[in-house]
Amino acid sequence: MKTRFQQTFFGLVNTLQLTPEKLNIYKMLFSRPMTIRDLEKRTHLSERMIRNHMRYMVRKGFVEKESAIENNRLKYIYHAVSPLRVLDLIKNITKESEKIRLDYRKKILEGTKESIRRKR
Repeated sequence: MKTRFQQTFFGLVNTLQLTPEKLNIYKMLFSRPMTIRDLEKRTHLSERMIRNHMRYMVRKGFVEKESAIENNRLKYIYHAVSPLRVLDLIKNITKESEKIRLDYRKKILEGTKESIRRKR
């Protein structure tokens, strides 16, 4: 059963336009670290699709990977970052969006003032 925090948190994460597959992977990694092979078994997605999703989520900061050697082979273990870090990502996106909005508003107001001057 999901807690209210988990429902709210995953709702916010969903607003970052993670695909349902990426969100599902994040939820799985939130519960425990996994390898690509583990994810492949649990999600029924192809290895290639999972690797693409993981590359995106690592680049965006939702997931981290650690290297490990098992049976003389290198493997990566992925884990979801803490909810606080994801909320910080959302906060930064919101700040950037607000900055863009204010710049756009300023340009519109400057254009309006210029147009009023021309009419006089």
